[in-house]
Parts: sequence; structure tokens; C-alpha cells
Amino acid sequence: MKLVTTKRLKSKEEYDADDEQYRLQQLPYLVNLMRGIFIQMKKSGMAVNELVKVIRKRHRNIHVLDAEIWKQLQMLDSLKSRFFYIKQGKMMKIAKLNKRIPTKEVLDEINSRMAK
Repeated sequence: MKLVTTKRLKSKEEYDADDEQYRLQQLPYLVNLMRGIFIQMKKSGMAVNELVKVIRKRHRNIHVLDAEIWKQLQMLDSLKSRFFYIKQGKMMKIAKLNKRIPTKEVLDEINSRMAK
């Protein structure tokens, strides 16, 4: 006697939820990477396009896409802690990082969002 099981396909909502969960899991690494980049360059802000290029160059995953980095940056921008935010300038978008906010505070907020 054979037992046949069927594989249930995921809905678009489930795929979107999985993508968001994956991005949340990647944020702690991105927070530490960005903090290192901003401290090393002795800057508090830079053009978003320039930041994406630097992150892509130094990221542990060499195959990460610019669009994926952009989505993760937007997730960081949506955090309440205001550790990182994006301002729309006259010509381009500017990424600003507040180095005074402790990394632990940001990571705790990310972990609490992952738990939801």
C-alpha cells in the first residue's frame, strides 16, 4: 500500500511573511556592518546610492542584490529608535546614522519585532 502526500503550495501572503522574517533576521548583521562603515569613514550621513555600494562591497554575502539591501535599509528606517533614517534631499536621498544610540537598543527592538 502506497501513501501519497501532497505538497501544499504557499500563498503570496505566506511568501511575503517569510521574506520579511528573513530580512528581520539579516538586520543585526547589517546594523553592525553599517555602524562600522560610518565610524571608519568618520561620517554621520552619505548618499543612499553610495551607502548601498559600500555595503554590497563589504557584505558577507557577495551575491546580495542592491534591491535587497534597499529593502533592509527601509526596514531599519521604520524602526522607532531612529538609529538610522533616510532623508529626501533636493537631488538625492541621504542616509543618516545616529551613532549615539547604543547598538543593543536597536538589536533589542529588532528581536522584539521578530518575536511578533
